[in-house]
Amino acid sequence: MRKRSFFDNDLKPIQAYNLAKITGLEAIDRFQLILEIFAKRVSTREAQLQVQLASLRYQFPRARESVKLARMGEQPGFLGLGRYEIDVYLEAIKRQ
Repeated sequence: MRKRSFFDNDLKPIQAYNLAKITGLEAIDRFQLILEIFAKRVSTREAQLQVQLASLRYQFPRARESVKLARMGEQPGFLGLGRYEIDVYLEAIKRQ
C-alpha cells in the first residue's frame, strides 16, 4: 500500500509534485480522491467511460507538467532516442 497525503484544496500540478518531493508521500487532492472513489464503484460501461474521460482530463495537465519538470532536471534517453517515459504516457493520454 502506498502512502498518501490528502488535501481538501485543489492542488496545481507543481504543488502536488513539490509536496510529494518534500514529504515522500503521494499528494492527492479532493478531485482525484473523488475520481478514485467513483472508479471503484461504477457498474455500467457508460459510467466507466465517463469516469475514465474525467480522469484523463484531470491527468493531462499534470502529465504535461511532469514532462516539463523531467526535461528541466534530467538528460533525455530513458527509453532511447531522447524520449522520456512520461512522453510516452502523455501521448497515450492524448490518444485515449
